[in-house]
Amino acid sequence: MSRCLATQIAGFLLVLSPFTSAKGQIQQSVGKGGVNCAADVRLVQKWLNQVSDLSGGPEKPLAEDGKIGTKTIAAISRFQNNQLGFSDGRIDPGQHSELRLMRLNGIHEVLGNADSPVEKKLAEFTSEFSVIMVSLDGKLVALRPPYHINAGKRKTQAEENRVAAPAVQRLIRNTLFSNEEAAVGKAKPRQIQRFLQAALDAGLIKSQTPDGMRGFLAKYGISTDCSGLASRACNMLNPIDPLDVVNKANTTFLATLRRVRSPVHLSAGDLMVKGGSHVRLITDVDRTKSSIEFTTLESTASEILPNGNGIGERRWRFLSESSFSGLQLKRGGKFVDASESDTAYIYTRK
Repeated sequence: MSRCLATQIAGFLLVLSPFTSAKGQIQQSVGKGGVNCAADVRLVQKWLNQVSDLSGGPEKPLAEDGKIGTKTIAAISRFQNNQLGFSDGRIDPGQHSELRLMRLNGIHEVLGNADSPVEKKLAEFTSEFSVIMVSLDGKLVALRPPYHINAGKRKTQAEENRVAAPAVQRLIRNTLFSNEEAAVGKAKPRQIQRFLQAALDAGLIKSQTPDGMRGFLAKYGISTDCSGLASRACNMLNPIDPLDVVNKANTTFLATLRRVRSPVHLSAGDLMVKGGSHVRLITDVDRTKSSIEFTTLESTASEILPNGNGIGERRWRFLSESSFSGLQLKRGGKFVDASESDTAYIYTRK
């Protein structure tokens, strides 16, 4: 990798470091069936043009004229397919497509509003963990890390794949120095980035697309699982007496932390956890006149995407301030009753 490209990546990562206000958010929907106000369309066109074609940006730069048309809609769909695994050709304010596009332009935001200092730290944390940047053919490529957990078939298969690939084994040792964290589903974003860039430079990745790179990381188990993500956030917010991310802070342990008494007591940094199964990090809490709304961040497997959804967010609410019952999940812009599985989670705090 050339020094120029290394400088570009370092510059991008620095952009992701300080919290950046999301003042430039679109006000109304852009794309297929959208409101398509000129100012919003122009901003989306500008953001898309800043994304390399290898990362799902337009193959040819869009005219930043504020006019919606087939090229802009096609560019939105291309971006969604590449970065999110779905495509509806439309970007709605504050939803996943816009958040992903903003993050690739160095703007931190979470579903909801990051108002407090802690919520702003967690918005930065969200961006850091959800965007891995590497360079390829003189361009920056952005991808979401895959999902991996150091247990069961995933663990066994990753270990077998490493043994069968001595060059990858050496690369893990040389770039990560110790695979204690990175190779057990507890990798930090910069560990993933360093390993992936070295693998690209060494010509070890055949499919040099974001999906191909995700597949390579998943094959060798270099990723971040749900408890690794949540416990690292806990340690960032509470550096005194940190959790043992690698050896102890699994979902069973996180479920034994101090319980949150009721929805009104929820705050950013709390955990939504089902012991022995899964954990979500609460990144943002908003109190309205009729409900307690909150955003969670999690690393998840997927029945649709072979290497998992990676790092993603969801928006929830309780209509009662005093009872953890009647949980609702936001889907398609509307809150619906959460599944029985989701209502079985408890809420804990480091």
